[in-house]
Amino acid sequence: VAVFRLDADQLYLVWSNHHIMMDGWSMGVLMKSLFQNYEALRAGRTPANGQGKPYSDYIKWLGKQDNEEAESYWSERLAGFEQPSVLPGRLPVKKDEYVNKEYSFTWDETLVARIQQTANLHQVTGPNLFQAVWGIVLSKYNFTDDVVFGTVVSGRPSEINGIETMAGL
Repeated sequence: VAVFRLDADQLYLVWSNHHIMMDGWSMGVLMKSLFQNYEALRAGRTPANGQGKPYSDYIKWLGKQDNEEAESYWSERLAGFEQPSVLPGRLPVKKDEYVNKEYSFTWDETLVARIQQTANLHQVTGPNLFQAVWGIVLSKYNFTDDVVFGTVVSGRPSEINGIETMAGL
């Protein structure tokens, strides 16, 4: 976080962080705290300290998880799966250096509306709809009904009291 004074009564706040530092929920928690503290300062009050649940509570919870049980669960779920799910001609080529590539596109508003209508019709989110389509694409290209792919999700264990006020997951 950096604050720049543009003139006597105008400040500019720049907040930058890597996505691995906190999930989307954390940003809301921190922004709420920022604005509450800002309003307190404007009103001449001392800002509150330590309003959220400490991240160390999550680390303690994580340390108590049964890794063997988790490994057993996934081993059972993936038992018998042999074939990697790939697209033809898309096997990664090992390189000694990282090459950054970017692809940009814009979707037509009508298409976006139709996608959202389809998701709503089937009572799923847009991302869930795309995951289903991706699974079908992999199934067709790999000539199998047994497809595995992964996705990163943010999740907060409900077993931790006050987890909704924690930043940093």
